[in-house]
Amino acid sequence: MKVKIKTLLIFIFITLTLNGCLQYNPKPKEVTKSFYLNKSLTRFEIDNGYCYAREKSSDGGYINYWRSDRGAPLIDALTWDSFPYCELRIKTNKDSIITKIEVLEDDIKCAWVLK
Repeated sequence: MKVKIKTLLIFIFITLTLNGCLQYNPKPKEVTKSFYLNKSLTRFEIDNGYCYAREKSSDGGYINYWRSDRGAPLIDALTWDSFPYCELRIKTNKDSIITKIEVLEDDIKCAWVLK
């Protein structure tokens, strides 16, 4: 009987833990001050590495996704400094000028990247 109760308690604990992890979806935080706001996306990518994904927006611009661990995967895989990482959503207009930056995954690296 004790084994069944212990197994049931472990199952409940794992279920609650996984449920809590699956529901973690932090709200993006908009960046209000950064060197890169109103600058070219090219300037950002030269300084920090290329965006890993891009979506066309309805106004003719793009929504770009950037992550701090995408620059040098082999080096990041060998160090603990790669996690957690900084992930950004960068909105550009049709002229590739950054109009909005949102932090999707926050880390101290974001402060260094956004200046």
